[in-house]
Amino acid sequence: MLKVIHLKSKYFPRHFRKIITRGDRELNNIEQTVRETLDDVRERGDKAVLELTESYNGIHYDSVTDSKIPKEKIDESWGQINPAFLEAFRAAKKKTFHFHEKQKSNSWFSAGEHGVILGQRIRPIGRVGIYVPGGYSIFPAVTLLNVVPAQLAGVRDFYIVTPPDIFEEKPNPYLLAAAKEMHIPHIYRIGGAQAIGALAYGTESIPRVDKIIGQGNIYVSLAKRLVQDCVGIDMVQGPSEVVILADETAYPKVVALDLLSQAEKDEMSISILITTSKELAQYVVLEVEMLYKKISRHRIIKKSLEEFGIIFLVDTLEEGIDLVNDIAPERLGLILKDAWQQLGIIKNAGAIFIGPYSPESVGDYLAGPAQVLPTGGSARFQSPLSVNDFLKTSNIIFYTEKALKEDYQYLHSFTSLEGFDVHSKAVQQRFSI
Repeated sequence: MLKVIHLKSKYFPRHFRKIITRGDRELNNIEQTVRETLDDVRERGDKAVLELTESYNGIHYDSVTDSKIPKEKIDESWGQINPAFLEAFRAAKKKTFHFHEKQKSNSWFSAGEHGVILGQRIRPIGRVGIYVPGGYSIFPAVTLLNVVPAQLAGVRDFYIVTPPDIFEEKPNPYLLAAAKEMHIPHIYRIGGAQAIGALAYGTESIPRVDKIIGQGNIYVSLAKRLVQDCVGIDMVQGPSEVVILADETAYPKVVALDLLSQAEKDEMSISILITTSKELAQYVVLEVEMLYKKISRHRIIKKSLEEFGIIFLVDTLEEGIDLVNDIAPERLGLILKDAWQQLGIIKNAGAIFIGPYSPESVGDYLAGPAQVLPTGGSARFQSPLSVNDFLKTSNIIFYTEKALKEDYQYLHSFTSLEGFDVHSKAVQQRFSI
């Protein structure tokens, strides 16, 4: 199930190419369908959302307003959940606030010669839409922790969209409880590309937002990519991924469980071990084979590992780090005897988990950093979700007459070379005021 490939094997290039070209293999196949959905919502608003929801989800609403969950239902949710969840959610929320409050930026101004003042004014964006994946587990609720950076930035207006489920009469109470805890009153039971279109363009019932965050299926991911000319998005996320870089000091069962916890998320999840130890690789394969059949999601795990699970054997740690930087994983686990010393050489990774007591699981739920992370190799140029993603800056420029006269000769040199005479005259006229 888990393939073991040596870096110098003739099979390595084929398997490695599959990993580094993993970004958006499937998106082109559905682009026309998603474009048509978005165009329909942009042109017909609520009517299109209602028809598409009935067509794709099998649920009929008389109006989009009917899909909005009433406040009393949200308020009732606290009595419908395990109290331990609320306690855990509040603990995670506190840790998330503590981590992200260090990212806050402030406006600044700087005085220059002759009375010039330059600066940047920082303001929050106005309204955020949150796509929450469907399902009746607590994970959709945990995704609302990604709202914390936006709240710290100063955003106050949030709208949740989440797919309705024809098999569930009631919405997920854990999602409602988390929304209540995060003070989000607007929750609409619509999903798919039509929900992204509603948030991006606005309809008669759902206001247009300034940014969309949250992960959904492949249709949602492509819809976010297609609307980003008119609305901000967090990022286009592909299948979840983990790379474990380990040496002979790693405990095989720990590594195996880290790989399995990744594989149980989705059939397309990517689980990779890179190691200098042939013995560790062999033991990890045995542990995975013994453990996965006992796990409730074993069919998902089996398909995921058969398609996207692999162990790369390298001769040196330097070779392993080079592989990591080429893959640029969403999550990287470092289980090495000198992990902190190697940290400075790691160039590309969304989140880095250092040491045997830092499992990816703690990052998914509790540690503090938002778990909207770059996938598909985009950690080479993208960063995890932060407070800064919900801020916008305006550059401030103030000149005095004396400062403008001092700089006129330089400005005139630029404008005359470009043939922009009016630019120069616009400056000269001010000296005649």
